[in-house]
Amino acid sequence: MNAHLILMGLKRSGKSSIVQTVFHGAEPQNTILLDTTSKPTTFVFRSLIDLQITELPGQVDYFQDTWDDQDINSIMKDVDCVVYVIDCLDEYKATINNLLNVVSFALDNCPHVKIHVLVHKIDGFSEDFKPDIMREIENQVSYLLCEIGHEKHIDYHGTSIYNQSIFEVMSEIISNLVPCLPSLENILNHLVQHSKIEKAFLCDVKTKLYFVTDSSPSDSTLYEVCSQFIDLSVDINSLYLPTHPDDTDSEIQSRKKQQKITSHCTLLPDMKIYLKQMIKSLCLVVYIKDDQLCDSINGQAILNYNAKIFEEGLAKIIDCTNKDPTDYNL
Repeated sequence: MNAHLILMGLKRSGKSSIVQTVFHGAEPQNTILLDTTSKPTTFVFRSLIDLQITELPGQVDYFQDTWDDQDINSIMKDVDCVVYVIDCLDEYKATINNLLNVVSFALDNCPHVKIHVLVHKIDGFSEDFKPDIMREIENQVSYLLCEIGHEKHIDYHGTSIYNQSIFEVMSEIISNLVPCLPSLENILNHLVQHSKIEKAFLCDVKTKLYFVTDSSPSDSTLYEVCSQFIDLSVDINSLYLPTHPDDTDSEIQSRKKQQKITSHCTLLPDMKIYLKQMIKSLCLVVYIKDDQLCDSINGQAILNYNAKIFEEGLAKIIDCTNKDPTDYNL
């Protein structure tokens, strides 16, 4: 399963900080002084899908200039999603004009491309003022698109690298690029219904992005605790990894990759969280209210067994999708 995402926006809008924070584990405060991106950079995020991510420098107008003999046609070839970053703390008139060029080009040349706008650095405003900023930008873009006779569905998201919002939004964007998402949601719902689970997430261990969650209501707090528990489980697993004095660093790293993590802990007297690592650097994280499932030996065995069945179904869906991407709704 492959997809291609392009990250666009004007200079200093926060594109590089997003990439470093979300995909490379950098602390947000350490991304403030990053060098300005001077040329298109591409890397591949390998997890449930192989996602090619291209970050474009913001100081280049791709609709008028060329950069290293690349024009917008070659850059946008085979793109599935465009994420456009707007710095809402700055004057965004020029940004909106540039966004209009992107949308117009997409409509004329690749209408299938999904477009998401990140109203970034929104943590600089009070909670009361944030909806007004979002609404103002959305209304301006919609009005200007109508003036030039274009209509395109665009999703708007308020984000910041200093809280979970950027991780939640990127999770939502990337999950919509997964071709077998309906099937994955289906088997996760079955797991929840038959295992007395309150909420479930299928996440990437390294980035903590989630690809799938069940259909029950969710909120930011559940995902934030889920993300923190993944970090905690990975750290504890590393501490208790069996080693030998003669082991080399490569052998230790190899053993870490081979050893799958299983952990659980009590969050509240009536709420527990359970994690089980799975294939392709994925992990299943669930919230449980039934004490018997985590506190008793039989309960843990049932939970582990159900998680194993889920992993087998996950592997079959991925394998089926890789063989025939058009036949994934099992």
